[in-house]
Parts: sequence; C-alpha cells; structure tokens
Amino acid sequence: MRARRLLSISFIISLTFLVYGPSLGNAFVRWDDSMLIYENPIVREISWRSLKSAFTTYDPELYIPLTFLSYQVDYAIWGMKPFGFHLTNLVLHALNAVLVFMLMVLLLRSCHSERSRGTTVPLIVALLWAIHPLNTEAVAWASARKDVLSTFFFLGSLCCYLRFTVAWVHEPPLRRWYWLSVVAFLLGLLSKVMVMTLPVVLLLLDLWHGRRIDRRAIVEKIPYVFLSVVFGAVGLFGKQSALGASTLWEKFLMAPKSAVFYLEKLFWPQGLSVLYPYTGTVTVRSADFAVPLFLFLLFVSLAVWLWFRWRKASIGLWFFLVTVIPTFLNFAKGGDMDRYFASDRYAYVPSIGIFLAVGYWLWTKGNRVSGTYVITASILLILPLSFLSYSQSLLWRDTEVLLQNVLRLYGDSSHVAHNNMGNVYRLQGDLPRAIEEYKRALAIRPHSKTLANLGATYRRLRRFPEALEAYRMALEMNPKNQEVHVGLGLVSLELGRLPDARKAFTEAIATDPRSEEAYVNLGAVAMREGKTEEAITHYRKALDVNPYFTQAHYNFAVVLGEQGKNDEAVREYEEVLRLAPDAVPARINLGILYHKLGRISDAERTFRQILMIDPQNASAREALRQMGVE
Repeated sequence: MRARRLLSISFIISLTFLVYGPSLGNAFVRWDDSMLIYENPIVREISWRSLKSAFTTYDPELYIPLTFLSYQVDYAIWGMKPFGFHLTNLVLHALNAVLVFMLMVLLLRSCHSERSRGTTVPLIVALLWAIHPLNTEAVAWASARKDVLSTFFFLGSLCCYLRFTVAWVHEPPLRRWYWLSVVAFLLGLLSKVMVMTLPVVLLLLDLWHGRRIDRRAIVEKIPYVFLSVVFGAVGLFGKQSALGASTLWEKFLMAPKSAVFYLEKLFWPQGLSVLYPYTGTVTVRSADFAVPLFLFLLFVSLAVWLWFRWRKASIGLWFFLVTVIPTFLNFAKGGDMDRYFASDRYAYVPSIGIFLAVGYWLWTKGNRVSGTYVITASILLILPLSFLSYSQSLLWRDTEVLLQNVLRLYGDSSHVAHNNMGNVYRLQGDLPRAIEEYKRALAIRPHSKTLANLGATYRRLRRFPEALEAYRMALEMNPKNQEVHVGLGLVSLELGRLPDARKAFTEAIATDPRSEEAYVNLGAVAMREGKTEEAITHYRKALDVNPYFTQAHYNFAVVLGEQGKNDEAVREYEEVLRLAPDAVPARINLGILYHKLGRISDAERTFRQILMIDPQNASAREALRQMGVE
C-alpha cells in the first residue's frame, strides 16, 4: 500500500511539472509583480529591517508576511530572476496536489471499508485538481504566491487534523498531529488571511467521518477560532478601502455571480482571463445578477438536500461554499477603481471541495462501475485539461501577451487593460502606440491614473502643452494623485522653471510623504539651485523611504563626488551596481573614482566590465587607453 501511494505521489508531481514546466521560462508581468517583487524593497534582503517591514505592512491590502519571506528566500537564491520565483510556485502547487491526494486518502480511510484503502480515486481527484486550467493563474503568476503558499499550510492543517481525528476514532489520539495542525493554520494565515474559514471546514470533516460534535470537539476548535478572529480583524483593517467601495446590496448580488462563475469555469474552463471587469449597474433587475442568484440558490438547495440524503457528498459542496465566502469582498478594488466579479485564483481552495465530492461519488460507484472504465474516462478528461492548462500558463509569458488575452475577451469594457497595455508600449519606447492605448482606455472610462500616464508619454515626446493639459485633467479628477504632481514637476524641470518644479514636487510629498521619486527630483532642483546640503537631505529622505532606489544612490554619489567625499561616493556607486549591475553611467563614474583613489586594478576591472556590457563604449575604451592597458 505504501509503495502504491509513493507511486501515485510521484505521478502527481511528474504530471504537474510536465504541464506547467514550460511556464518556468515566463517573465515577470507588470500586474502586481512589480509592486510585490521586483520593485519591492522588502524582498531584496533577509535582515531585521526587512523582516520588520514584512510583518508590519500590507501589500497594500493583504497581510502576507510569510509570503514576503518566501520571496526573500527566492531572491537570496536566484537574485531577481523570474525562473526561481516561478519554480517555487510550481513546487508549492505540486505539493498542494499531493496534499489533496492525502486529504482524499484520509477521508476515505474513515469509511470503514476495504476499498477505502485504495489510491485510484484519490489519485484521480488530485490529478484533476492539479491540472485544471482554473488553477493556472495561481501557478503561473509569481504574485499569486500568497495563494499557493497559504493553501499548502491550509491543506497541511486539514491533513494533520484528520490524521489526529481519524486515529481518535480507531485508537488513542496522537496529540502532536493536532498541534501541528494548529501551527500549520497559523502559518497559512501569515501567508494569506483568506484561509480563515478553516475552523468551519474542520467541523465539516468531523461530520464526514461521523464524529459526534460534543464538548471535546468544540473545545478543540478554540485555538483555530481564536486565530481566525485575530487575523480576520487584521485582514479587514487592510481591506477598508475595498469594503467602502461598494454597498452591502452590491456585495450581496455580486457574491452569487462570482460563485456561479467559478462553478461554470470548473466544468467548462474556456475564456479564462486575469481580468473579469463588470461595468454595468449592479441590480437584481439585470439578468447578469438575477440568473446567477437563481442558480446559486439552486446550488445551495442541492447542498441542503444532499445533506439529508448523501451527507458525505454534500460536504464537498459545503466545503466550496464556506471557502469561497472570503473572496466575496474583493470584487470592488477600492475607491474609484473597476469592479471585477471574479479572479481565477479565488477558486483555488474552493474548487477542492467540488473535486472531493466528485471523488466520493466515484468511490461509491466502485462496486457497480468497472475501475477500468473510471480510469479510462479520467484519462480522457485529464488529457484535454492538461493541454488547456499548458496553453493558459503560456499566456503569462510576459505582460503584453497577458494583456492581449484580456483585450481579446474584454477589450470593449476594460479600461485598465488598455491603460496597462499603454504602459507596456511606453516601457518598450513605442510611444505613439502607448498614446493610442491610453486614449482607448479614456474612451471607455476617464481615469486620473490613465491621464497621468498619457501626460508622462507626452512629456517624453517633449509635447509639453499636451502633457500639461493631460496633467490638468488628471488633477481635476483626483487632486491627490502624487504621480501627477511629480509629472508636473518634471515638465517644469525640462522647461527650466525651477520654482514651479519645486512647488510641484513639494505638493507630491504633501500628498504622499513616501514619494521617493518626489524626494529625488526635489534634490535635483536643489542641486540646480546650488543648494548642495539641501539636495543631500532630500536624497537621504528618498533612501529612508526606499533603501533600494538606485536613482537616489546614484544622485547621492554624484553629489558626494562633487564634494570630494570620494570614499563615500564609491560606496554609493557600488550600491548602485549591486542593485543594477548593468548601470553603465555608474560604472564609468566608479572607475574614474577608483583611478583617483589610486585603485588602478579596480579601475581597470570596472572599465573592462563596461565593455562586457557595452563593447562599443567610447568612454571605457578611452579610459583604458589612457591607463595604457587597452
């Protein structure tokens, strides 16, 4: 039996890697990956300072300190290479699939039947869940680490609890499994608070294997309930903007729409997207909400009916309903942002309940349906699902491919997708196409952030009147948009209007005291005005906000060099190169400083490194020639 389980586990891991392995070559995407990973100061080191930040900040809405810690470990091993971050997600997903297998094994173990010791049904359940396309987002998106990591501890907690309670039915309980379950739950909450419904799921598992819900069973849940309440309060504090962005009635109507959508995609996984925007009016008079509400009530009625007729099968449905509830608060993304009625990763845990119900149905049919037929049917289902998941995972190859899929499905209703596609083109230097995308976004829905991006693009093209007009409109929509104030300051700098630039950057800081870009540019204004000490103050403030801001380190190094503080300037340039090894201007300045300080071998090495990055760099070649070592 142990050999069969190990073989099943090996097959689960192998198929999971076969399906999702090609996605390990995907890049980061500019959809939370920048905010959470490659532009996040917390990720770039493991220190008391970064750990304190991880445990005392939100992301900006979710409390996920353990997720941040996992990113820190990835960075320590791989640097900022996407491969390592994607690999960790994939490993966690494969382990989650193994835990789904073990969960089904433990549930069937309590059925008091010789057939319950088989592994065929648990294997089928785990494989179907592992390669289902709806789970692709959680696997292929580096920013979904919080989902795969919290689910790992959530499932681990369930399995440990079952190991304790199933043993409790047949033999003296092993208390260590109980406390391992509690610790795993705590770690899950530290990864993402959405697993807070676990105490209710534990009651469902008790009912699955016929355990009487007596005083002892209730007392055992107290540590879980306590942790749920504490972390639930922490989670609600971070979600204040989202909670206030919609009415209670809107939440009530959007909930069944989301739940029914997940059920639909579980049985027909087509048209999956990173965004599911809804731009209409949330009203029960609309078929968009009346039909899902009716279907949701039908589903709940089915779960109630099965509770009295076929309890073990109904528990899978209740598992889905209980674990999907925390996701209902997330459809309104705060303030004036869009409504998104669903996100694929929100079904990552709830879908397990549906597969458990299917697994129990397959197990009960074991006496009447040939195992060969079950296996054949499962293979016929697993093959197309595997292909769909493989294809879906490659849609996360980069930001442009990801957004093209959104625009193909929701191009007429998602101003956010058009805005982000504009950002992609702007980063690529294709400014005319960026402007086209911003204008398409504004045609769907005018938004301050889009206007700020449009203004920044006009500024790069030196079309200053159009940039100023875009910024003016953006401020009318949102006077507290610090990006607009920074943009106005940059335009003023370009035009040589230093007082106007100073005023704009100061207003940006007043709007957002953590605007590192405003501090750096205010330092640049001070330098132009000959106020060196003031500039240093601003650069230090920028580095207090973000110790990993390369531009602040670079500007600070330039000022220190001008003051003759060459040793300090060297340290700043070295920090720039630690953070951005390909920063050629910093290498050139550093090489010059090394030479001034008599560190000739360091200077030579630095200039040769520049030629490895840019073989045609004239400054490096001339420096080596003058040193007589070209």
